[in-house]
Amino acid sequence: MAGLAKNYNTNMVQLGPGDVWMNVELPATGARPVITAATDGSLTPDGTASASAVHLGMTLEGSKFTYKPSIEEYHSDEQAATIIASVTMVEAKIEGSMIQTLDTLILAKLIATGTRTAGSGYEQITLGDGQSLATFTVLLIAPTYADNTKIVAVELYKTYNAAGFELDIGRKKMAASPFSFTAQSITSRPATDRIGIYYKTIT
Repeated sequence: MAGLAKNYNTNMVQLGPGDVWMNVELPATGARPVITAATDGSLTPDGTASASAVHLGMTLEGSKFTYKPSIEEYHSDEQAATIIASVTMVEAKIEGSMIQTLDTLILAKLIATGTRTAGSGYEQITLGDGQSLATFTVLLIAPTYADNTKIVAVELYKTYNAAGFELDIGRKKMAASPFSFTAQSITSRPATDRIGIYYKTIT
């Protein structure tokens, strides 16, 4: 009887930078956001389907997607091991630190209670204290290491920035602000598709 082949495949390894986009299209269940080549050849959200999208710009050390379920375990006196386990909470986030801290279009998304206005010679964001929380989609997209004509992507359907905003002013330190786009469920969608989607292109 023959043994099993090992799954060593560098084509399945991801390495290299990506981009974070806010307020992209919300795809229907079973679909993915439309991705189109930009004028420089890079693959980005489609300009028509995601007309209101905002690019997060440069980051300090890239971005990270995290999915973490909280699992409740139940036991019986008669059994040594867990007899039932169920998911009680799901945490999904896209995190990092952005450095384009002077871009008010970006800051309007990062500051949960901020309101952006612009006029002759100025742009501003007023900081409020209301309880309403604006939410938006977030897409993390990157060309694959093995083939830069293909992408790997994660979209969270409904998020808010839980990290707030920070602005460093100093001669020896570049300003940077953390971001933590934290997902919420969209309860009107099917239970298997309420938080987001991870996908890659293969053709």
